[in-house]
Amino acid sequence: MAPVGDSRKMQSEFWLRTALLELIVEKGFERVTIIDLCKRAGVNRGTFYLHYADKYELYDAMKQEKWDGLMHLFQQSHPREIVEQTDTDLPNPIPLRICRYFFEHADFFRVIFGPNGDPRFVQRFREQVSNMIAERFRGMSEMTARLPAPPHYLIAYVINANLGLVKHWLEDECSLSPEEVALMLTRIMKNGPLSLN
Repeated sequence: MAPVGDSRKMQSEFWLRTALLELIVEKGFERVTIIDLCKRAGVNRGTFYLHYADKYELYDAMKQEKWDGLMHLFQQSHPREIVEQTDTDLPNPIPLRICRYFFEHADFFRVIFGPNGDPRFVQRFREQVSNMIAERFRGMSEMTARLPAPPHYLIAYVINANLGLVKHWLEDECSLSPEEVALMLTRIMKNGPLSLN
């Protein structure tokens, strides 16, 4: 059992993070003040400064935490997993893991991908994942020879199409389960977006 002090610290951090996301949606990050944050979170300024030097440190900590989680998932993934799965009645493990992560942190990603979010986070995500996939394709000449487009075009298409679908799902308040979205992504990747099969 965690000591009371640790429990209070975790609760304060949770409410501060929740408050920041809500306020970014309402007014954009630049217009959020420490007073706004403390009032919304129900904590005093002293408590805020026990955890963070300023709002930038709080926001950066949140973004880094989610970034690390995403990169961990992508580092565990390999394009071969997608190519080799032929069953389109089951969600592929790669999009399933990623969809579950987005679902678990939907409030954060809905904000970061939204109109008041951080476009640099999204651009960094595209670039990093693109580089990771390209690196995995190197040395797989037998696979890349069978691709319908040069690898860098295909990677750009896959990343942007999948990200667009995930953003739409988040905007739609995750009305489908992660399993349903992962299955949809699996079928689109296997059959193409306009397949009538």
